[in-house]
Amino acid sequence: MIDKQSSQNKNPNAYQSSPLPESESYGRENVDNPMPNTQKPKPHLQNIKNRFSSWRTRRRERWKDTPLHERETIRLTRVIAFATVCYTIFSGWTLYEIHTGSADTHELAVQAKKQAVATTDLVTAANIQARAARRNVRAARNMAIAAEEQAESAKQIAGQALAQAIATNKLATEAARSAATASRSSPSKIEMIRK
Repeated sequence: MIDKQSSQNKNPNAYQSSPLPESESYGRENVDNPMPNTQKPKPHLQNIKNRFSSWRTRRRERWKDTPLHERETIRLTRVIAFATVCYTIFSGWTLYEIHTGSADTHELAVQAKKQAVATTDLVTAANIQARAARRNVRAARNMAIAAEEQAESAKQIAGQALAQAIATNKLATEAARSAATASRSSPSKIEMIRK
């Protein structure tokens, strides 16, 4: 017992464990905690600082013994390793952007295709409307020509009616003259004509 306590006083962060009986060392009774009597040391800030300073001291001593060209090689290797890590991160990010951008580009291509189809339909509809407008213009022109021909026919008919009216008027005037002449010449002829 005294040995255990003296060793615990020397190194407070050392693991404290009690030996297990042989039956328990190979058994499966303590699967959740294979070392039930083990206590982990609590990390103390001073202990961490001591370990780090001793590591730094050992490292400085080893570094002083290293030749200059090897030190420079190690430093440049560290720079190369850092640049490689940065390049790898940047390349991964670029690859991610390419993959996510390809979906956007595909969607844009699909939308452009739909818009092209819609534009083609719109052009087809515009062509149909233009043909219909041309047909309407031709029909209006034909109607205007027909109206002009009808007006010309009506003008000719009116001219002929006017000529007939003038001729009828002349005939009536001649008939009236003839009648006046006949009544002067012989009243008996008029009676004969009446009979």
